[in-house]
Amino acid sequence: MSPRGPRSSVGRGALSAGQRVSLAAFLNLGASPGPLRWPEIFSRSAPVELEIGCGNGRFLARAAQERPEACFLGIERSRKYARLAAERLEKHGVRNARVACAVAEEFLRDFVPPSAFAGIHIYFADPWPKRRHAKRRLFQWPLVGLLARAAAADASVAIKTDVDWHYAQIASLFIEHPDFEIVKYGQQTEFPDEDLQMTGFESKARRSDRPVFFLRARRKEAHL
Repeated sequence: MSPRGPRSSVGRGALSAGQRVSLAAFLNLGASPGPLRWPEIFSRSAPVELEIGCGNGRFLARAAQERPEACFLGIERSRKYARLAAERLEKHGVRNARVACAVAEEFLRDFVPPSAFAGIHIYFADPWPKRRHAKRRLFQWPLVGLLARAAAADASVAIKTDVDWHYAQIASLFIEHPDFEIVKYGQQTEFPDEDLQMTGFESKARRSDRPVFFLRARRKEAHL
C-alpha cells in the first residue's frame, strides 16, 4: 500500500482535470458510472483479480506479467501513487492491468458487480495503531462483507501484514464470517531474492527483520 495518510473518497480520489492521468493503464472511475464491465475495460474476457492498496504498482505489474492469461485491477486511495502505478504498468508494457484511484469500501459497493473477482489481494494495509483511529482501519466487518459479495465462489483473498495484533484482528474477522474459510495462514519464512519482487512494505519489513504474517481465505460457494 501507499504510505500512510488520510483516505480520499472515490469522488475526491478521482483526479481533477489538471491532474488527469493520460495513461491507458489508468481507469477513470468518473467516466464509468455503475458496475464495471471487464470486457470493456480489458478488451477481452478473462478472470480478473483485484489488489486493494496497490501503492506504486510493484505487485500489480509483476503479477500481471507472470500471468498474462488473467487481468488485474489495482485500486489506490492516493492520487500520487495511483499515477506511479499506472506509469509503472506503461513503462513495462503491461497490457492486462489497470489502476483506479478509489477507496475500497466505496469502490466495492458502487462499481463492482457480485462475484466479479477470481482473486483479491490486500498487502500491508495501514493498521492505524492508535485507539482513536481504529475506525479508519480498512479491515472492519462491513469490508469483509463487501469482499464476500465481490469474490466469486472459490476465489481467494490473500492478505499480508507485518503487525502481529493487526494480523490477529484480521484473522478473527475471516474466522467469524460465514462466507469465508481460512485455508492457509502463518508467518512468511521465504522471500524473493530481488527487492523489486516484493511489495514496498514487504521489502522494508525484510530489511528491518520484522516478521511478515500471511493469510489466505477462500470464498465459500453460496448455498441456495
